[in-house]
Amino acid sequence: MFTCKDHVKKGLDFSIFPHIKKVTYAETFCHFCKEKAKYKLFQSSTMRAAR
Repeated sequence: MFTCKDHVKKGLDFSIFPHIKKVTYAETFCHFCKEKAKYKLFQSSTMRAAR
């Protein structure tokens, strides 16, 4: 999920184990207001499949 600086907290409310990365993509937009995104919020799994 991408968010602008004003909607980071709202985006964090959607995630249980959030990770945040500042984005520099030219054409990414906020999930909530469609303004240019500044952050990518995502979940990262620490579990790996057994080999």
